Amino acid sequence: MYNVTITTTGIFDEIRPSLFPLVEGKEGITFINALEYSTDDILPFEECDDITDNGPEIELEHERIRSFVAALCAEHGKPYNELRDEFVKALPEFMLDGTYKGEELLSTKRRGGYNVHALYKSERGRDLLFQRNYGDTNGLLYLSDHMVGYLIESLYGRSGIFGMAAGAQRITTPLRCYTIHQAINRVDRYYLPELIAVQALDNTYSMDESNRSEFLLIADALGAYMVQAMHGQTESEQLDTLSKDPFFRKVCEPVHRFYRNLTNDAIISVYDESNDWTDSLLHDYIYNLYDRFSEGIDYWEEGNEGVLGYVRHRILSPLADDLVRELSREKLRVDLYPGFDKARAYFDFLVPYTSHAKKMLIHIGVKEDDDCPDDITNAENIGVDLLSHKGAQLTVLERIYCLLDGCYEAVRRYQNYEVLVSIVDALDAAIGEVDIESPSSWQAEYVQRVSRLSKWYRMLGHAFTGNNAYGNLLEELIAAQEQTPLVHEPYFNNYICDVSCQDNVFNLECLQYLLLHHDIEIGDYESFNQHIQSIDHPYFKMPFKAYGQIHNLLDIETKLNSNDIVYFLVILKSIHRFYLDQLDRNLWNELLRLWSMYGKRNFQDYYAECLCAKYMAVLAMYMGYREVAERIKQDLHTSFERARHWREPVPSDYSWSTFAFYTMAQIDEALGHLDSAQEYYDKAYVTHAYTQACWAYYESKCSSLWNGTQSSITETKLTAASSQPVVVVTKPNFESVIKETKGAFSTIGEYKEFFQTHMICLYM
Repeated sequence: MYNVTITTTGIFDEIRPSLFPLVEGKEGITFINALEYSTDDILPFEECDDITDNGPEIELEHERIRSFVAALCAEHGKPYNELRDEFVKALPEFMLDGTYKGEELLSTKRRGGYNVHALYKSERGRDLLFQRNYGDTNGLLYLSDHMVGYLIESLYGRSGIFGMAAGAQRITTPLRCYTIHQAINRVDRYYLPELIAVQALDNTYSMDESNRSEFLLIADALGAYMVQAMHGQTESEQLDTLSKDPFFRKVCEPVHRFYRNLTNDAIISVYDESNDWTDSLLHDYIYNLYDRFSEGIDYWEEGNEGVLGYVRHRILSPLADDLVRELSREKLRVDLYPGFDKARAYFDFLVPYTSHAKKMLIHIGVKEDDDCPDDITNAENIGVDLLSHKGAQLTVLERIYCLLDGCYEAVRRYQNYEVLVSIVDALDAAIGEVDIESPSSWQAEYVQRVSRLSKWYRMLGHAFTGNNAYGNLLEELIAAQEQTPLVHEPYFNNYICDVSCQDNVFNLECLQYLLLHHDIEIGDYESFNQHIQSIDHPYFKMPFKAYGQIHNLLDIETKLNSNDIVYFLVILKSIHRFYLDQLDRNLWNELLRLWSMYGKRNFQDYYAECLCAKYMAVLAMYMGYREVAERIKQDLHTSFERARHWREPVPSDYSWSTFAFYTMAQIDEALGHLDSAQEYYDKAYVTHAYTQACWAYYESKCSSLWNGTQSSITETKLTAASSQPVVVVTKPNFESVIKETKGAFSTIGEYKEFFQTHMICLYM
């Protein structure tokens, strides 16, 4: 259930006084906010029922707010409306954790959460209002009605954050309710929640007995927080400061859901004349109307006066970046982010540009067609005549596309890190052929990003083949991103599972994370302790002796979707490598509690989870808990059995991936099951041999696209008689590979020595 409270700040204080005094010197800063408190309650409302706020979680939150207010007032000996600044200071902790000064306010832990959706009235719009003598009560009512109507239609319309939201919603406000009813009636019923109700609130808060205005008090306190957090010389600077405020970033959700994954900072919608442009461009963005979006940019007002700079940078630039990123990823296999000011130049190149690289890779059968439901990778008879429609060699941009695709496939599908160095050698040569028109051109950003990607894949090539030079490459990539930050998609990467993702090279957190693994692998304790200081995570903010209390820093209930498991892996690896002599029963019990917690989480890094299981089993054996180790092994075995490891049918005895067989072999070796361990090592070797044979087949079909000497079909026919015979690599047969490679080594040590040069960085 959602409880949404609509409140105001600034100039609307004349028609609806805030429950807290206005911030001195900032009385004109005006927002209309929609404070959302949502729970997972499934309440038995029927279509004609009156939706009340008597769900158990809503009732508990009312009590929690009242306890929060009472605690503040008791501590300071003043009524709530004289404690604005104290409320503002305590608000982040309360809204995020439901506590006051670290103490729970109720015996029952909170199960819901807060978000706010903000609409800002620009200073220019406010000045125009008062210049035209609309600043009286009637004029303010007229304006507030329009802003509230716009906010409701935006929230609940097709692009709104609540559009098509399931469940019941209750909207409460001290403002005029009929305005909200009218706005809801203008929204297509298809996008509205199943059940929605609007109720009026008294614009008061009672300390003695609840009048259902508890959420209104929190909403007004948040409004005061927002106004206080705005700093800067210009209106845009003030809004930008608020957008980057650490607390506000956590609770602010965009009015339009399409912004949700475009930036890590808060998006505040703006209400003034700029709405016509922003709404139009948002429409073109939603429907991928590249030409119209590009043309619409030309109509945008020049300059950054007033709020225009904020709208340009925070509201429109993410849309332009995402469209350009989508086009550049499809046509260049590189994500470009121009920013709003350079977007038109990028569109001018990307919209008409046609790349044949992806089509070529599909044509020769090494890439699937996203638009075709059939798997065309079996098109064996297509051959390499894909250039016949051009009669010319690949362009340098198409070669770079193919080389980047080759790097990605080598890592993602074939786990063949050995070939990366030779591919990136060709990639570096191709990069040197790109003409850069100017330092601000798309070519400049393109070359910069591809160069970083080349170094990233070279680093992986060294890391997984036992070449310690990858540590220096990682440090170079970290320095480059610190000195010249390049934008990447703002989502939390699965650093182990998605090591092939190109965004990792632009993610400073990921680069620093991988450097920790390097330090652990080479046993550099001093370097590990130095680099761990740059990691912003509670695991690493306390001395080792305090790790026994580390679970107190983590909120198990509210962080179910977090990806702490990648850092838990670092903890386990570092204990195994550096601190084994300090592993006592207290720390072990804490590790067990944390491990059980991760079983409840979603969207975890699967590979990191499996590696954690391996280290937990190894540490359990060290502590003498064989039964625990056996149970962890069995749980992991079940997980491997359920997972899909191959795209194509394979023999049942080899249905796991190389990684799975190798991990299970290590666990069995730690448990002393040496015969089983050797069998798993052998299966890891066989599956590895099969993927390498698949890679050889892939390489034979597309490696000719990686160099700059492709001949046209006519030239190929003329020189066919004098050419050497082409060595054709046949598609590998798994059964044949098993016969050729099974039992390759006679001891566990020989298998481990082989894998030392194939899985050394993260999977050991």
